[in-house]
Amino acid sequence: MKAASLDAYSVGVRNRRDTKLLQLDKFNGKDSAILQAHSYLAAIKNKFFTSVEDKRCLQIETPNNLANTIEGLALVGQFGYSGRLVDHKSGVVNYNIKQTDVPLEPFYFEMTAKPAARRGILICAKHGQSGCKSLLSQYVRDEFSKSFPAYIMDIQPLMPRQAIDALVDKGTVNAVRFVQDIIPHDIADRFNGNQQAQEGEMEIVIRPKKTGKISIKNIKALMLNQKTVKDLIQVKDFEPSNVKVELDVQGRKRVIDFGNLGHVRASFDVTAEVTAGIDGYPTFASVQTASKSLIASLLPSL
Repeated sequence: MKAASLDAYSVGVRNRRDTKLLQLDKFNGKDSAILQAHSYLAAIKNKFFTSVEDKRCLQIETPNNLANTIEGLALVGQFGYSGRLVDHKSGVVNYNIKQTDVPLEPFYFEMTAKPAARRGILICAKHGQSGCKSLLSQYVRDEFSKSFPAYIMDIQPLMPRQAIDALVDKGTVNAVRFVQDIIPHDIADRFNGNQQAQEGEMEIVIRPKKTGKISIKNIKALMLNQKTVKDLIQVKDFEPSNVKVELDVQGRKRVIDFGNLGHVRASFDVTAEVTAGIDGYPTFASVQTASKSLIASLLPSL
């Protein structure tokens, strides 16, 4: 099974001519944005939303709606390429893929908000680097604008500070990983002998012993651009392009992956919490449990 993660986004609705966020369950005085999103997703339960530009398709399976919560599976696939589907054991070609074929991958999603809230949370699962967020949010936002031309639904990455604040209140920082995506030439030369730097990963991990601890203060300062990576760590020929923070939250391991430092995002590694199904993907129930646990930690911070 590929690495499984949950990406967190904030959801809000505003008037097209204003920046002030409106109450989600009565954004225009009567309609609920969550219920509207559910109706759009239910409309493509048995048919596709297609992005011709991206050559990707979206279909929704089991769009459940409970109070102020939507959850389900987004089936996402790409078309426009031909090839062969081969049995990796026998080498036999089982099928010749046509450019109109769309192999679908299942991704869990959940959108929820507290009553009378102006911000909600959208959780989108990822398997490795593949996910459903871009196509799912594009479809929902476009349909919302068609139904309510005077309003805009904003779906933005949940700020890392919000994520850290919410989780650290209930947990402790176990380690901070600084990741560089280039292996310096002198180190690479010892392994491949070509005296050239190469793509790869090199990490420096700060992990205290049981009697010690790591303060989250400087990590927050880094995310707010109040400090740079060099303020925290300076090693010759080591320039991190990513920072990962490992947390223990009520007995559960959480990894906040801040992605590229120039484009931060709140992503939570849940590989250890989910169970692989017979199809090789995480089961709906196991991802659902991980998502609801994560939302319970994040929602109070909004």
